[in-house]
Amino acid sequence: MTDVDVARDVEHANLKDMSDMDVDNVYVLMDVQLRERPGPRELYKRWEKQNWAVHDLDFTKDKEDWALLPDEIKGEVVYGLQAFFLGEVCVTETLSPMVHAAPTTQDQQFLSTQLVDEARHAIFFEEFFRNVLGIDGLDALKNDPMFQVYTDGNEPGYGKTFFRDLPAVTEAVREDPSDYKKWVTSIVLYHMLIEGMLALYGQRQLLQATRAFNILPSFRAGFTAVTRDESRHVNYGVYALRRAFEAGLHDHIVASALEYMDGPVDLLTRPQNQIILPPEEFMAMVPPELQQGNFFEEWEFPLVQLRKRLGGAGITSEAIDTLDLFWRSRIVDNTREYEDRFGEPHPAIGRDPEGWANLQSKVGSAVR
Repeated sequence: MTDVDVARDVEHANLKDMSDMDVDNVYVLMDVQLRERPGPRELYKRWEKQNWAVHDLDFTKDKEDWALLPDEIKGEVVYGLQAFFLGEVCVTETLSPMVHAAPTTQDQQFLSTQLVDEARHAIFFEEFFRNVLGIDGLDALKNDPMFQVYTDGNEPGYGKTFFRDLPAVTEAVREDPSDYKKWVTSIVLYHMLIEGMLALYGQRQLLQATRAFNILPSFRAGFTAVTRDESRHVNYGVYALRRAFEAGLHDHIVASALEYMDGPVDLLTRPQNQIILPPEEFMAMVPPELQQGNFFEEWEFPLVQLRKRLGGAGITSEAIDTLDLFWRSRIVDNTREYEDRFGEPHPAIGRDPEGWANLQSKVGSAVR
């Protein structure tokens, strides 16, 4: 099959088909759409054809699977699920100013569909948490000690990105909807950094794991549908930034990305949290392809996605190289900060000393 054939299969798949779909096929769809350059009206048409209903999912088998999982696996999965649940709630609450300030009616119409998508994604997680994890929605989640950490805007990484930067950027759009540059900044943060880097990375991790273990079939179906929805959002972001590039805002787009990239890097590398790797007996249960043997290679995945999308929007290779260097340099800084804070090397170094040496070499060569 060609990549176009794979993309069309993903586009036409129903909710049931998505339980067994390889999430990487959704990324193939994104790359094909990047070449096809759909605008907001074409993306709106795809939204109409690809709608799905949370309440068509039956979580009975998922609940049975969850009960049989070892506690070590549950802990790892819940950490990621909580982050996604709160993230979907946050992006739903902050998108409306961007809809109102969008430059054309067609932009507003597509972004309105995205607002519906984000609400559906939040409801999807709410239903999964209630029916499978026994956590009765967002209010019950607030009782978890991690909730305060997630939502603290002063906390590097997740808190800063979702509960300080995103609300501040979208509030600036609400206060001055006629300022096109502020709207473009919100697209950079929302569609490129949060959806195009963080969400794609996290979705891939969770879906590969649940598919490899053949567990949580309704979660897999729903979350793959979420990922396909996100593919429309991200490609809309490429379209919007391409229009901004054509309007002479190349440097503004790059500056906006640089200003807000620290949060996503910190979220992935977690220099402020001591990382306890699962015991060896647990790792023996994990398929080799899912073991985090090379953290540094995995942290390149979001960067590769950003390079593709910004390149598609017209951003020069030289400018994207600047973003690459920022990303990699902050990984180096965070890895060293981790050791200073906890008195031991970051687990990434222990798992992949060669990758650590290569990363430092890349950063050093770029600086010289």
